[in-house]
Amino acid sequence: MNLLEIAPHTEDIGASLIKFIKPVPAHSVNLATVVSELFSISASLRILANFQASAIHRPRFILINDDLQLVYASLRHTLRDIYDALNRMTAAARGLDVSQSYPQTWSLLWDFFFYQSGNSEKIDVASMARMRQAISDLRAIQDQRYNDSIANQQRQQQQQQQQQQRRQQQHPVPPAPQMPGAYFSAAEQHPEPPPPPPVPDTRRPRTPDLRRRSKNARGFPEMEQRGSWERQRPSSGAGEEPPPRAAPAARTPQPPMSPSFSEESPISSYTGPDSPATRTVSSSSSSSLNEENGVRHWSIRAFGMQLNSSTSLIQTGDITKCFGPIMSGVKEHLAQEYYSLFHLEFPGKPQLTMLFYQRAEDHRTRIVCRVRSSKRRTVYSTIPITSLQIYRSGSCLQLCQKGPDPDEMIAWANLQFSSIEKMVVFFCTFLALRGQDSSKPISNIPDYHLCGEFEVFAGKIVDDNFAHALRVFRDHETKAVRLQATVLDGDLKRVPVWTAFVHPYFRKKSWLRRTGPKTVYLSELQRITFIDSEEYIPPRTRDGKHVLTFTTDGDATGFVYYMEDLMRHTPVR
Repeated sequence: MNLLEIAPHTEDIGASLIKFIKPVPAHSVNLATVVSELFSISASLRILANFQASAIHRPRFILINDDLQLVYASLRHTLRDIYDALNRMTAAARGLDVSQSYPQTWSLLWDFFFYQSGNSEKIDVASMARMRQAISDLRAIQDQRYNDSIANQQRQQQQQQQQQQRRQQQHPVPPAPQMPGAYFSAAEQHPEPPPPPPVPDTRRPRTPDLRRRSKNARGFPEMEQRGSWERQRPSSGAGEEPPPRAAPAARTPQPPMSPSFSEESPISSYTGPDSPATRTVSSSSSSSLNEENGVRHWSIRAFGMQLNSSTSLIQTGDITKCFGPIMSGVKEHLAQEYYSLFHLEFPGKPQLTMLFYQRAEDHRTRIVCRVRSSKRRTVYSTIPITSLQIYRSGSCLQLCQKGPDPDEMIAWANLQFSSIEKMVVFFCTFLALRGQDSSKPISNIPDYHLCGEFEVFAGKIVDDNFAHALRVFRDHETKAVRLQATVLDGDLKRVPVWTAFVHPYFRKKSWLRRTGPKTVYLSELQRITFIDSEEYIPPRTRDGKHVLTFTTDGDATGFVYYMEDLMRHTPVR
């Protein structure tokens, strides 16, 4: 749902209708009203887009997202109908004088929407007024919820301050001494870690137990009911000692993008190598994939693939940075329970590397940010992936954690990407790893949408005997087009299963072919999967064609229609 992409189309329609006012004086009032409503709708869309793009306001934007999706879909269809009607009627009016063509076109357009509306209202004015009122109501609801949340936060803060003052009066606490050169307060100093638990089995298990049957598969009795991707996450072991972590309550909230890694920060006590056995994959931001002890994981394949396209992004926003608190002994503590998945190196100075670790028994994932400013100076920060949300800002992905206030987001890292493909792979990998983490399950994820992408189509498919949601996205800046299959329902709803960039195939003949009421064949498709290959086998024909099986004829028709439209209008690269 790209609000900024549809706003200019709304303005274009309004600008086109301005030309009708003078040639059609009998309806000039109605025309002026429609034009005014269209530009007002455009203004509302831009305001909502600013809320959607803001890391601070995005959690509140989620409250109206479902309602806005309905209004957005209605507006898209209305604008498409107006475009089609104007094109057809303009062609039919060729050769006529302006005094004839404009009144005739307006009359036909009026009648078209009058009969489409199914009511007796004047459709040109009434429909635009209703749509504008709907968007205005959504804005009012959001503002009211925002005001309520701010008031609640203020009351909670006042209560907490009063309780803290009473405790201090009863039990005065002497000030903690500051260590020379310390960057954070004494409350943030890490205590000695508890005794390490027994060393777990280092063999890599498969993706979390997928034995629970699919919730969505109940609607498809012909489907084989085998292990389901819509599974229940495995529970953590009872009495398990959590790994040591920073004390966030003692940290002074920082504004987004204010760095915690600075030259004055203490140096990590660990300067050893990352892993004795890694291999490097060629890429602009290099990635190393861990094969130590036979580790096998879908994320290794995802980042090791040679993608069939590389669409450059215009570099905007801040450079790659990490803003997390510096921690000592990170690698030693992780080595007790976690195994290394992969790490990504981002170019620049100081050199920043993102490392991913996972725990076997509950698939708990931790992200480690390593900053190396010199050969002897390396600092680390780590955080559980379930504590982060991910958002796009231009050519950057921002990893954010919630601040002291419920609606406050604090940036933990800002990552700069050179291509939309690499950004999407990281984005989907992040969502999948977080979704498969059963230590602290995340449901109703708020950050499933990659800002800057426009959802062209959404439908349901039967994918390797499972019910998945298939969506088509088009990036506004690069015009790159991709397919994405996600979990349709259950604990992992909206978690990615696979994605594939398809714009490189748009000029190939017979790449897309409908072979049945619900079946579409794609001659080529490079799927990037976010689940172990033992649990998901992409449907293909004997001669290698990729099969998309939709649950309804309408979804198959809509997919082919929108894909062919994209193939006609996507520029050749």
